Amino acid sequence: MNEKNKLLTIGQFAALHGINKKTLMWYDEIGLFKPAVIHPANGYRYYNYYQKKYQLGRLHDASYGTMISTDKLYDGNFSDYDNLFIEIPVL
Repeated sequence: MNEKNKLLTIGQFAALHGINKKTLMWYDEIGLFKPAVIHPANGYRYYNYYQKKYQLGRLHDASYGTMISTDKLYDGNFSDYDNLFIEIPVL
């Protein structure tokens, strides 16, 4: 099989990029980065070479962060975020 046509499991793809599988699942959930294939019977996500080379690199260069209201900060609540932002560089 041609290496570029090989599908990678979510674990393999995450390991190649040094990120967590749950991060990829979250990217899929919010529509930021979708797998190449989702197996219809079991829901497993698969990625391919072209995604590895051309799409995910932009996410590595992204800036991201969270926002917490001042009321929550004054109350000592540092884990209940109000907003999340991601800025992805344009090619």
